[in-house]
Amino acid sequence: MVSGRRGGYFPVVSSIARIIDANFNRAREALRTLEDIARFHLNNEALVQGAKDLRHRLTGAIASLSPAMDSLERLAARDTEADVGVALFNAGEFYRPGLREVAHAAVGRLSEALRSLEEAVKCVSPEAAASIEAIRYAAYTLEKRIVLSMGTGRARQWRLCVLITESLCKHLPWEMVARAAVAGGADCLQLREKTPDDGELLARAKLMTRIAHEGGAAAIINDRPDIALLSGADGVHLGQTCLLYTSDAADE
Repeated sequence: MVSGRRGGYFPVVSSIARIIDANFNRAREALRTLEDIARFHLNNEALVQGAKDLRHRLTGAIASLSPAMDSLERLAARDTEADVGVALFNAGEFYRPGLREVAHAAVGRLSEALRSLEEAVKCVSPEAAASIEAIRYAAYTLEKRIVLSMGTGRARQWRLCVLITESLCKHLPWEMVARAAVAGGADCLQLREKTPDDGELLARAKLMTRIAHEGGAAAIINDRPDIALLSGADGVHLGQTCLLYTSDAADE
């Protein structure tokens, strides 16, 4: 129910409830998609937490609509079978070349859903609408961080590639040197280490890749295609003596 001009109450128009229900679902689904990309592809705990926090904030904002509009009222207004938009689609909706395009589609769907949701909620609760507006602005920041972390997907000639070797970082920890390099304009970080064991090397590669991607830079790993792949780096640097395995040796 919502308040009338003379202090009385009248039922919320079902079309408003339908708009709120549909866009609440769209926004949650988009945030879950981004959360999964941050978790399983980027391995970035901060981005995972950012997406999760926005989902919880959005759920709280919609819950605050009660008693004017509760979850049962939204559910009762849902009519998927009669929804004229369900059958409307274009061929591009069913194909994504990769996770980068999945992320771009999700952030587009998220911002559109939040805007529509905000406008519809204004008919029910100005306070909740203000909360959703704040969530929408936070979503723009999350979009920037995730999209930049995924890189462009295109090979390019970097302006400045900084090689990172812990033993050469005399005055600061190597990760601080990496962050300073990106902040100073480096658009590529290259991990060059020979001594760490595989577990330590992978952990270091993941951290360096995260630092690079959060700053919009590329990440390259020396000599180890397996570590580059597992860490989500953009490429691997191979010397002339790397990967000198014959097919017979590979089969043994």
